[in-house]
Amino acid sequence: MLEFMLRRTLIALPVLLLVSLISALIMEMVPGDPAVLIAGQSATDLELAQIREQLGLNRPFLSRLFDWYVALARGDLGDSILLNRPVTQAIVERVPVTLALAGSALLLTILLGVPCGVLSAVYANTWIDQALLTFSLLGVSIPNFWLSLMLIVLFGVMLDWLPAGGYIPFADDPLGWVKCLILPAFSLALLQVGLLARITRATMLEVLQQDYVRTARAKGLPVLMVVGKHAFKNVLIPVITVIGISFGLLLSGSVVIETVYSLPGMGRLLANAVFGRDYPLIQGGLLVTAAVLVLLNLVVDVLYAMVDPRVRYGKR
Repeated sequence: MLEFMLRRTLIALPVLLLVSLISALIMEMVPGDPAVLIAGQSATDLELAQIREQLGLNRPFLSRLFDWYVALARGDLGDSILLNRPVTQAIVERVPVTLALAGSALLLTILLGVPCGVLSAVYANTWIDQALLTFSLLGVSIPNFWLSLMLIVLFGVMLDWLPAGGYIPFADDPLGWVKCLILPAFSLALLQVGLLARITRATMLEVLQQDYVRTARAKGLPVLMVVGKHAFKNVLIPVITVIGISFGLLLSGSVVIETVYSLPGMGRLLANAVFGRDYPLIQGGLLVTAAVLVLLNLVVDVLYAMVDPRVRYGKR
């Protein structure tokens, strides 16, 4: 297992470098000039030239990219053009917000999606199954930005139960932190709840048709024991896969949710960086995001081996 984890970590390094290269190439092809955004439309050519020279934007792309990789080897992600401070500092301030949002949404996804899928499979072709399938279909169909606006109007404006936006750090007010995350987390999670419920249902229906499940039922074991002890363990592998994919989708979907709810997270930071052509911030933010996803994939692979002993990574 240790050898497998080390091998996957080494494979991840070229992936991270490739992500930063692709992001740099895309931003180089996007029209626009950061110097104009900084100095304003009324700036003279001399002022723009001075800003480009100060920021190194007048140098060739490959030269700037090489210097960025050299600095990355020293653990330096550079300085943000728009924020005028280290990229690392800006990311460290925003990452906890995004991880809190994505983690809360993932928790809701698991707590709602897995039970819905299991119950739908156990009571297949009944009104319970139809009701849960309808709920999952709504989750897949409703755009999260529209759902966010409706939840803000209902719970934030009309009922005034929850904050309509903003963020309170956990250290300042734990209860306020929870209240600030309820609506964004639900808006972000609903789509993944529907997907996870449908995958869980399909896998559980297949498992319930296996001979060992029929034997357990023939012995007169309670339904809860048959489903929970015998069937559910064999559903975990695809469920873990979907959960890992869902967390990546939740991270990417946080851009819209953080904008709607005015959350100071990584998604909103990267969106502003793209509009402002802030190359160091874009490359650093995407590199950190890719690192989180690579780490997540590694965790999912380890969970495979823990759930199913037949998976032997060390012999691959």
